[in-house]
Amino acid sequence: MNNRSGLLFGLWFSLALPSIAVFKKAGGEWALAYFIFSLVGVWAVTALFRLAQRRIAIRWGLRGLATLCALSATVTFFVVHPIIDETGIRVGAVEVGASDTDDAIDVGISALLAGKNPYRESTFLGNPLTPLPGAFLMASPFYLLKNSALQNLFWIGLLILLFARTVGRPASASALLILLILGSPCVLYRIVQGGDYFSNNIYILLAMMALWKGSPERGTFWLPAAVFAGIAYASRPNFLFLGPMMLLLLSRKYSWRHSFRIHMISGATFCLLVLPFWIHDPSSFSPLHLAEKVEFGSFGSILRWMVPAVGLTVSVMFGMWGDEGDNCALFRYAFWIQLLMVFMVMLFASIHAGHLRWYAEPVLAFLFMFFGVYGYGVPLFRKLVESGI
Repeated sequence: MNNRSGLLFGLWFSLALPSIAVFKKAGGEWALAYFIFSLVGVWAVTALFRLAQRRIAIRWGLRGLATLCALSATVTFFVVHPIIDETGIRVGAVEVGASDTDDAIDVGISALLAGKNPYRESTFLGNPLTPLPGAFLMASPFYLLKNSALQNLFWIGLLILLFARTVGRPASASALLILLILGSPCVLYRIVQGGDYFSNNIYILLAMMALWKGSPERGTFWLPAAVFAGIAYASRPNFLFLGPMMLLLLSRKYSWRHSFRIHMISGATFCLLVLPFWIHDPSSFSPLHLAEKVEFGSFGSILRWMVPAVGLTVSVMFGMWGDEGDNCALFRYAFWIQLLMVFMVMLFASIHAGHLRWYAEPVLAFLFMFFGVYGYGVPLFRKLVESGI
């Protein structure tokens, strides 16, 4: 995609999608107003970034606002997270209940350290643990620091640094941070709530990037990249649908032999992490029972195979006919694969319920939004750099 307007719209859609649910709680008119103002806001920030290529005052202004956003998000996390983590909080017309998403990570890691099966445990709200073992492993360093929710601050910082390095302008880091905090309020919502969905999407993105960069000409770099990807894939089942696309794109970019070797290693890593828990007690392996949470009625038996089949089919199509030379296109493909599957679930659940069921609020949207932010944002900012010089 080379059209600047299309890239701008894609970036805005990726940022706005998960935040609709937050404003929906305050009423449909608030969601509509957010849609309009967020689009204007994304356009304004990108226009300022373009001007910052020539005017140092605007560049420093962006840095100042980005610093303020970073400090505000950090302070808000340390002040609000302990409150919202157990009792919830109300801001105006929006009520945010207590969340057990980070508790699921804490309970899982605690059980593993005690030598127990984490999938026989439950959160303080009585819910089963839905992350796969890879999510526990990725969060364990932050758990040992006494707060697994810190991983969100770490991974968003890493994403912003990668974004700036890829674009080639430090000011792009400031612009992205402003867009994330001010343009997508759901990002701050997820930071203070502390769940791992935020981090989950980012380290999957980085794992895919590592595989993409794992050229056979770079020696054995592909080996740790493949292991890291296996751990990342073993965080949530929905990311497995990106595997066929990666296998096919890498085979076209490098060779079938190299791509197969990478995916054998990542697949073996995935199996070593996941299969022992499933084999030991399949009935308590809660990540595979997620579909039972959504009421499909008469559509249930069909959708339980249709959604995975459509996801795999689209993944194969992108792998066969997608652009194997553009890593930004890779993440746009990943964004639309994940979004299509969520949309199918939402559509049929809504038909069954007789009204709109928004299952992307805001949890599921975080499992793919950063694919779109990076896939649309990087080429857009590169074009702004070229046109602003």
